[in-house]
Amino acid sequence: MSAEEIESERCLISHADTNGDGVVDPKEFRAAIITAYVENDEGYQQAFAPVATATVRLADVDNSGTVSLEEFELVQRAFNNPVEKTREGFAKLDRNGDGKLSVEEYLLAIREFYTSEDPDAVGNWLFGQV
Repeated sequence: MSAEEIESERCLISHADTNGDGVVDPKEFRAAIITAYVENDEGYQQAFAPVATATVRLADVDNSGTVSLEEFELVQRAFNNPVEKTREGFAKLDRNGDGKLSVEEYLLAIREFYTSEDPDAVGNWLFGQV
């Protein structure tokens, strides 16, 4: 790691470590992500559009530009999620009901995953029962 990378990491940790204990816990990490990226539309698009696009491209076995239920099931197997929960999650994430997940649907789910405190929020189905 270069000196510049180390300094950047220290800056990120000092920003996120709100209680000053030298550790960024999950609550602090979530708050930092929300402040830096999610509450700022431009920052959100810059940070998460590539993530959503890459996720769709990786899962999109048939190169359709979207993720089908079968493709989503393949991804969810990596998280050891049961098929019935995977299908339930897919149905929730497929907001327009067209039987496929788009980059836009992933972006909406990612935003909800980081911002919603509702345990039933659609974004919480991105990773199944992790």
